[in-house]
Amino acid sequence: MPDTPENPPIDTAAPASASTRDRIIDAFAELLGENGERAATLDAVAAAAGVSKGGLLYHFGSKEALIEGVLERLATLVERDVAAIRSSPSGPVAHLIRTSMATGSALDKALVATSRLAQASNSTARDALRAANDAWYGIVLESTGDPVLSRAIMLISDGLAYGSAFLPGSSTPETAELSASDIDDLVDLITEVTAQRAGH
Repeated sequence: MPDTPENPPIDTAAPASASTRDRIIDAFAELLGENGERAATLDAVAAAAGVSKGGLLYHFGSKEALIEGVLERLATLVERDVAAIRSSPSGPVAHLIRTSMATGSALDKALVATSRLAQASNSTARDALRAANDAWYGIVLESTGDPVLSRAIMLISDGLAYGSAFLPGSSTPETAELSASDIDDLVDLITEVTAQRAGH
């Protein structure tokens, strides 16, 4: 009997469910983050997701479709993050800085996975990362009204994200894990510089 939405292929590794598609994307993102694009084969993704290869191919007919799924997830998560930053009681800049450190969230994993794809010369992934960065920069610029200061804040945010996502546990002073107090001091410094520039 042919595979159809009403009759999907039987998945012997795990029961079919509404979350199968998300589980496959989760596995793909994890493999990309840990081992890079070459290691994230369809067979490896299926095994990591606990589905048969047929089950994977029912949801994602090719590796390109898997990549598209990860990039769509990133876009959705960035949109949610932008809304949270914009509505934060502490203000957009403070919220951005306080949430820049990678914590293993779905957004962190999507960003790392997309970065791995971009490192493998995937232009669509590079465009997705650029779009995310533009969205965050736009909020910071709205808040500060200062393009130069906004770029500096974005560089700080990017540095925090990169150091915690790609250099976890580093013992060098500039990449060592920062405490909550360190982040508070950083936010205070940015707030002070913002006020100084606004007063000139």
